[in-house]
Amino acid sequence: MGKAWRMNKILQRLLPVALLILVSSCATADPYGDVRREFDAGILMVGIGDAAANAGEEAARRKAASQARRDLAGQIRVRIENVMLVEFCSGESGLSGASNTEACRSRVAQVVKTAADESLVNATISRHGIRGDKIFAVAVMERDEINAVSSRVRAALAKPPR
Repeated sequence: MGKAWRMNKILQRLLPVALLILVSSCATADPYGDVRREFDAGILMVGIGDAAANAGEEAARRKAASQARRDLAGQIRVRIENVMLVEFCSGESGLSGASNTEACRSRVAQVVKTAADESLVNATISRHGIRGDKIFAVAVMERDEINAVSSRVRAALAKPPR
């Protein structure tokens, strides 16, 4: 009833979430899937945003770029937060004895959000384009940066809260 039992419990919690993500991703068509496939998914994370072109091209380009960065930050948060929740908020080794509590989950979410937002300085808008009546932007970030963000989050969570 040691590690194997604990791992089994973690997998039981994560399996429904993984299935939900899989089903929802299959059900939702990505209008920019062809654009995403232009980039090497093994090296880069890709965020895409769009904006209506009727408000002026330059304003739409800025808004689309902002949306693309926001999409990228969301992906980073989801990837890192799921791992950190399992690592820091499950079992008996939770943060400061707050295992599996809302306080632990809240702290992990806040630290991950801050780190993901700060990492966007390393994101690059690689291109803009037009689809129908929308202007889109593509933000990219090297996957190695995600590992660096994970390390920063892990270090921040290992310190006691102020």
